[in-house]
Amino acid sequence: APLPSSPGSSDAPLLTFYMYRAQSDASYPPKNVNTANLAGAMWYLQHEVVTKTPPKFGISRIIRYKIQTKAPARLHELGMDFGVRYAYDSQKCTGPGDCATMYAKYGYFVGCNNFDSKYPYPDIATHYDGGVWYSLPGEGACEGSPTGADDCTYSYRLPPAE
Repeated sequence: APLPSSPGSSDAPLLTFYMYRAQSDASYPPKNVNTANLAGAMWYLQHEVVTKTPPKFGISRIIRYKIQTKAPARLHELGMDFGVRYAYDSQKCTGPGDCATMYAKYGYFVGCNNFDSKYPYPDIATHYDGGVWYSLPGEGACEGSPTGADDCTYSYRLPPAE
């Protein structure tokens, strides 16, 4: 996707927290993927992974990342620290909607959906109160502390580096 037109830094707050990713034994950075809080990862495992033999995508572990995020200025001006959570399948953004258009308009924001909102998915009540899924566009990843520039909205660390 082309770089958004307004790449300046943002006055959004810097948020630091853990994200979890259910993954196979393959090793790759958290770019163009979906992650979750712990409740969200557990729901995913129960609802979509262990229901198949072998497990979906060869998932065999949960990886914990320490994430820092800072919303791009145009998103923060709307009072938001996160945008819509997009699905990433095989590291390709598959929606809902047109990912490239939204990233061009607002910058490469970290997406978030709280299960309680039932949008975009899961669209039913779950037994995992507080479950949250995230999307991490690879073009928003940066080294060090994120600035909120359109191409520097999150950074990550793996244990034990945290």
